[in-house]
Amino acid sequence: MKAFKLLALIFIAIIALSCSKEEKGKYIAGFDGNFITENAFRNRYTEYLKMTDLQDNIKLRYDVLRMMIDEKILLKYADTSGFIQKPEIQNLLNLQQDQIYLNYYFENYINPELKVTDAEMREAFRRSKIKIHARHLYATDSIKAKQLKEKLNAGKSFELLAKLNFKDPVLASNGGDIGWFSYGEIDPAFENTAYKLSAGEISNPIKTRNGYSIIQVLEIKQDPFITEHEYRTNEKWLRLKLKEQKHAEFVEAKTDQILADLEIKFNKSMVEELFEQLPQIKREFAEGNFIPEVSIKSLSKTVLKSKNGNWDIQHALFKLSELQKPQWELIKTSDDLFSAFKGLAIREEIEKRIIDKKIGNQPEVRNNVKEYIAVRILRELVQTVKDSVKVKNDHLLAYYNEHSNEICTPEIYQIAEIVVLDSILAWEIIEKIKAGDDFATLAQEYSIEKRSGANGGYLGWCGKDQFGKLADAITNAECGQIIGPMSYYHKYIIINKMDEKPSRQLTYEESRTIIEEKLLPETQENSYTDFIRKLRKGAKIIINDKNVKKLNVNIQRGIS
Repeated sequence: MKAFKLLALIFIAIIALSCSKEEKGKYIAGFDGNFITENAFRNRYTEYLKMTDLQDNIKLRYDVLRMMIDEKILLKYADTSGFIQKPEIQNLLNLQQDQIYLNYYFENYINPELKVTDAEMREAFRRSKIKIHARHLYATDSIKAKQLKEKLNAGKSFELLAKLNFKDPVLASNGGDIGWFSYGEIDPAFENTAYKLSAGEISNPIKTRNGYSIIQVLEIKQDPFITEHEYRTNEKWLRLKLKEQKHAEFVEAKTDQILADLEIKFNKSMVEELFEQLPQIKREFAEGNFIPEVSIKSLSKTVLKSKNGNWDIQHALFKLSELQKPQWELIKTSDDLFSAFKGLAIREEIEKRIIDKKIGNQPEVRNNVKEYIAVRILRELVQTVKDSVKVKNDHLLAYYNEHSNEICTPEIYQIAEIVVLDSILAWEIIEKIKAGDDFATLAQEYSIEKRSGANGGYLGWCGKDQFGKLADAITNAECGQIIGPMSYYHKYIIINKMDEKPSRQLTYEESRTIIEEKLLPETQENSYTDFIRKLRKGAKIIINDKNVKKLNVNIQRGIS
């Protein structure tokens, strides 16, 4: 039940976590003037039964009720202990609230403008009746893609260019062949281009979500039976699928329009100076200082100008503090920082529109904020309690003394490989090895695995679990033995088992981290249990057993 209680703290985010004191006439439980009403418990309990497919019983009712009581106790503790007032928690809660406002704005003021025409739906239906077999060449940017296209036009083969450019060994060896696909199964930009090509035709470079592609359609299969009745039957699915496909492009177009309307002008030198100091800025943000000290040489103190006004250095830094970790990871160059500022300016404009439309006053939004904020507080509080726990040294040592024979290094093997697609070639290589040819030289000449091949086939030291179905052959071979050729996923592999190291027992110091990782979850769980038990002791909890037992729950309709 311990894990059950802990998971309950983050389960069913959209279920209301609090009830008004005015409803206490029909309460199920309460403490210190905080009450859980019959309606609140019924909603939570029936939702839990639906999610878990468990059968209603008295014990389960009390388990769920205790979870709800624990949540309310934790929320009170978070408030009275000052946890909620911590700057980092306030920042998280503000971001959560802002995200709810943004979601509501897009769902109610932007997304309804996304339209799907009958012509688009019929084209989607036509595509759903067509399967395309294609291959492609990939590049990370438009310049490299253009160079690839020029090489194709000059007579270089798809196969050669794929082998030279793909890091993926399968695509490198099969000429960039991605197989068959149909409507809605691949990147929309890739799909739109592919469906406009004839068999054998090669596209110009096109931008996709992950880079640039040059596409060649190899084969086309079309279902000739297309009826109006079938189209009407699939109309709802087609509309939803099209909206899903168009949504990212639609939102991008909307934000691009906002950006154009803002007419942003940057102080480029200042942005570049900020980029040079970005590591320091990130460190100070991590320490809770949201307006860090920076040294700027630029005479102007304005970072950017727009129709919404000017951003001075403090405002710009405050805006940067709103970025989340994944967004920070995207900032690798000064150009990326310019893009980040543009995104933040767009967000500020949308936030201005949210204020103008009084979205925060909408009852639906206020309820969502209340519910999601409560869940976020619980999640952060529980995580803080867990993170504060360490496994004691005497517990680590006791575990080591009891289980030291089980804590060992795995057997590892020093391996080199040669991988080819042709079994005849594989046997020819074996004969060359027997004749005295150098394994590393043969790997460089013949292996299709570019990374290992460039190093003479050398893979380094590997554990048995890394070899898959080749493991037994490798572990049973003698050191210095050549193994193969062995068939492995349409390839032929020759292995040189160069050396091996047997398993050995780890010392206490070597195994300390391993033991800590093993014991920490249970230690954290026990610490949380003690924490919530102490809070319960300080609360005057009352449970209306009569109401708990008499509550009738109809799981089919979700009502009593």
